[in-house]
Amino acid sequence: MVINAEMKGVVNSTTDVDQCPGHMILGFVRAEIDYESLQVKLDGGDSWLFQSIINLILSEIEDELMGTLTEVLLKSFINLINNVFEDNRRVVEFHGYPNIIKDERYTSGVFTSSAGYVALRMSGYVYSRSNMKDDFVTPQKLNPFTLNKFNNDFQIAIHEAVINNAYYTFHKYNNTYSGPTYQVLEPPTIKFMNAAGLFGINVLVNGSEVKLKLTAKLQVDVQSEKCQVFFIYEKYEAKSEDPMINQDQIQNEVVIYLNSVSKFATYQLGYTHLTDLNQYSHMMDPVEHVIRLVGPEEFICPG
Repeated sequence: MVINAEMKGVVNSTTDVDQCPGHMILGFVRAEIDYESLQVKLDGGDSWLFQSIINLILSEIEDELMGTLTEVLLKSFINLINNVFEDNRRVVEFHGYPNIIKDERYTSGVFTSSAGYVALRMSGYVYSRSNMKDDFVTPQKLNPFTLNKFNNDFQIAIHEAVINNAYYTFHKYNNTYSGPTYQVLEPPTIKFMNAAGLFGINVLVNGSEVKLKLTAKLQVDVQSEKCQVFFIYEKYEAKSEDPMINQDQIQNEVVIYLNSVSKFATYQLGYTHLTDLNQYSHMMDPVEHVIRLVGPEEFICPG
């Protein structure tokens, strides 16, 4: 007879920045059985020899149970979640841009397990409704994950590549970043640094090209059904071969306009109900080229 076995698990998240920077993994990384309260009972005689045999058998049984019950927990969790997420049609609109959508569908396999992990694979790319097969999103970026392990806390990692994908999409299909006095010549790009991002944008002013570099300070705004990830831009550097161009004035105009559209034309997360992102800190990781939203270990969303 087996009684009082308590099962529990710990959730984590990660991403594979080389194979698939546009996706994130929510992982069920540790399944455990509380064996302090586990009791295995066998009925038998009272002799010391019989009790010695019983104790040996119990030890073997408990060793087997440790592996077996953990595997049962993992498999049950996978089966449950696969049933819950069988209808997989999660695509969200960007606020104020109905032709721009973000793909949050689950990738093939939904939940899989490997070396004690159960991982949820979710897409993270931004598209125009008019062209869901844009050449920016290459097949290489949609490869399956290789599971990695981060620290034992909750993390959502947003790769530099998907932020640049969003810039590309908003520029190509909406010309979002062009202002009243200038035109953006090509999709802007960002490079993550320690304290802020380095944002590059080339603009056309009165027939002359001006190359700008701006600092981009990370901002996260958590709302009821989504989380806006965006930047506040500041002047950094301007270059133009036209001596008639007032470079400082152009920088000011570009910064003012970009900051007016940045909040809803950069990146958003639709699945804020999984955890309370108000509890998270956010930072740039220039080594892994990701923005990290990091929550406290063992944190459980009150909702």
